[in-house]
Amino acid sequence: MQLETKNLVAGYDRAVIIDGMNLTIPAGKVTALIGANGCGKSTLLKTICRIQPALGGSVLLDGEDIHAADSRALAKKLAILPQNPTAPAGLTVRELVSYGRSPHRACLFARTTKEDVSLIDWALAETGMEEYADRSISALSGG
Repeated sequence: MQLETKNLVAGYDRAVIIDGMNLTIPAGKVTALIGANGCGKSTLLKTICRIQPALGGSVLLDGEDIHAADSRALAKKLAILPQNPTAPAGLTVRELVSYGRSPHRACLFARTTKEDVSLIDWALAETGMEEYADRSISALSGG
C-alpha cells in the first residue's frame, strides 16, 4: 500500500502546522518521521489516520482519498497506535494486538477465530514482541 499526501494542510482550528506538504510513503518500506518537538510529526500522523480532518489538500491510500473512504474498509488497511495511548488497566500486549483484528470480524462481539490467533502470533513474531506478549502494556516503556 502506498500512502501519499498532496498539498496537505493540517493543524488545529486556524493554526496551520503543515502547509502544502507533498509526501510519498512507498509500499513495503519502513519510513521514519524525524524532527524537532512541535514540528508537526504527530499532527501529520493524526491527519493521515483521520483522527483529525485535513484543513486542505488530500491524503491518498493506494490512490484513494482516505477522507472519503468507508471507515471499516480503511481500518483493515491503516491503523495508528500512539506512544502514550490510554489503555484499560491490565491490558496485555497480546490483547492490544488482537484489537487490530476487529475490522476483520463479522461483528463487534464475534469470537476470536483460529485465523485471528494465527495472525496475532504472526504480528508478535514479526515485530519481535513474542517475549512481551503476556506483559501488561502499563509495564512497558513507550520509548
